[in-house]
Amino acid sequence: MVVTVRDVYAKQVVRITPETMLADAERVLLTECGDEAYVVDQAGRLLGVVPDYELLKLRMLNLQDVSAAVDVMTPGPPAVTLDTPLEEAACRLRVHVHRSLPVIDDGRLVGRVQRSAILSWYVNGDNVRTPDSSADHRIPGRPRFLDAVRHRSSM
Repeated sequence: MVVTVRDVYAKQVVRITPETMLADAERVLLTECGDEAYVVDQAGRLLGVVPDYELLKLRMLNLQDVSAAVDVMTPGPPAVTLDTPLEEAACRLRVHVHRSLPVIDDGRLVGRVQRSAILSWYVNGDNVRTPDSSADHRIPGRPRFLDAVRHRSSM
């Protein structure tokens, strides 16, 4: 059985609307101990992401009260689905240099998968299921270390 995002994702995410003022987004992130806020429409469809580092930059420039989330969000962030193999999610996290990726189901935000959750699975995961090391996910910038992982698992 192949391990997928469904096995490790967290349902708890910070959701904001495009109209959310940045000062409000800051408060929500601090209250919920988040590192990014996902911008969703009324139907829960993922529109973008506002990372904490963007809010920090705007705070340092004293610009946090002049913008809404839609003005500073990164539109169409890379996302995965519940059925994305864990190895592919790990590759996408590395390529896009994120701590987490939004998880969508039918276009709607359902959670996020964090680097730490993937690492935890590799360290503590049950040994019955294994990541799909034979799959070729064709991700640009795919880490070469995965070739070594495949070679070791085929021995």
